[in-house]
Amino acid sequence: MVGLELTGCYDLRFDPYPAFVLWLFISNMIQLLLLPLLMIGQNLQSRHAELRAESEYEVNLKAEREIEAILLHLEAQNEQLRELNKKLDGRGRG
Repeated sequence: MVGLELTGCYDLRFDPYPAFVLWLFISNMIQLLLLPLLMIGQNLQSRHAELRAESEYEVNLKAEREIEAILLHLEAQNEQLRELNKKLDGRGRG
């Protein structure tokens, strides 16, 4: 009875002997054939991501320059307002 438990009845076995090995071999061959395609796809994705990162960096640099220009303009306006306040304070006291 022990031999029957280990090997199983031939009619009740899940896969006959060569089937599992054959399917494993076929799936490995498919994987080997598709591997270069997968690698090319990953390389294209990484190039695309690098180009997108460079584009975003350039946009961020341009935005930073524009923000600096706006801040300089606002500081100049603040200085002009201070001077006007000083002139108006001087007129009101005199």
